[in-house]
Amino acid sequence: MSAPLWNTVDPSTIIVKDPRPRSNGKGLQFFVDVASNTNANLKFQLPRSKAPFGYNQEEDSSLNDYKRRFMYDVKDETLAGWLTMIDKTIATQVKEKKTAFFPGKSKVDDAYVDKKHSKILRHQPELGNYFDKTISDEERAKYPPKIKLNCIMPGNREECEFFKAWEEDGKIKYDGPLKDNANSKAADILERGSELIPVVEIAGGWVSAIGFGIDLRVKKIIVFHKNDHKGEFNFVLDCPAEKFSMPPPPPKSDVEMSEAIQDSTIKEVVLEYPPAPTKPTLRRTFAEKMDDTDMRLP
Repeated sequence: MSAPLWNTVDPSTIIVKDPRPRSNGKGLQFFVDVASNTNANLKFQLPRSKAPFGYNQEEDSSLNDYKRRFMYDVKDETLAGWLTMIDKTIATQVKEKKTAFFPGKSKVDDAYVDKKHSKILRHQPELGNYFDKTISDEERAKYPPKIKLNCIMPGNREECEFFKAWEEDGKIKYDGPLKDNANSKAADILERGSELIPVVEIAGGWVSAIGFGIDLRVKKIIVFHKNDHKGEFNFVLDCPAEKFSMPPPPPKSDVEMSEAIQDSTIKEVVLEYPPAPTKPTLRRTFAEKMDDTDMRLP
């Protein structure tokens, strides 16, 4: 069954369940359902957009074999408003259960919940770690907001399925799900600046000392393959020859011209005679056989 498009999902139907301790004993976790009596994660398909930075490499490289993260550009203002509604729905329900979400805190008001809320939609000034430090907040504000998506790598439980797509004759074609092999991994198809269409689910939420938020996990993703029209060895094939033509030699001076004329008058002329004919033979050499124009390879 395919996931519904994002704009067919009503954010007000989201139900935030009561938090419970995590299995590792660190913090709390909670589930987000689409109705009070179901135990199904909310899934939806997002529109085609870009992953401007590619994967965010973890400090612990071993984690890259299990899960990778990337930022997704939210270019559509309607989509941005829809994601903001999800943020508000979750924050409202957490405020109603703030005692359960922040046990041990003597004073937890709505302002504290808002401060601790790690929102889905992140605007550019909030993404300092993903930018060069020399870029100012004003420059960042010119770019679209983003959401952080998580991918479980193929070969693990709850793995993400990767598909490769391309445009041909005005139609979009795709191949997949891709599989890892000895030369490459399926997840490596996603690069910096790749265009993609993801199917996302809300895979639950987390509560820790730094705050709370939800985990947006990619279940399936179509990555559009870049065709840069390069040769096998990255030679540029469309270079016009006139761009690389050699400039004409500079004209000679009068002195150089007179010297050249004088030199030409004193050169000796050597006559070369053709070699004497050899005795004809009926046996041809191998080289002569190779000169036959009608010779064919067996």
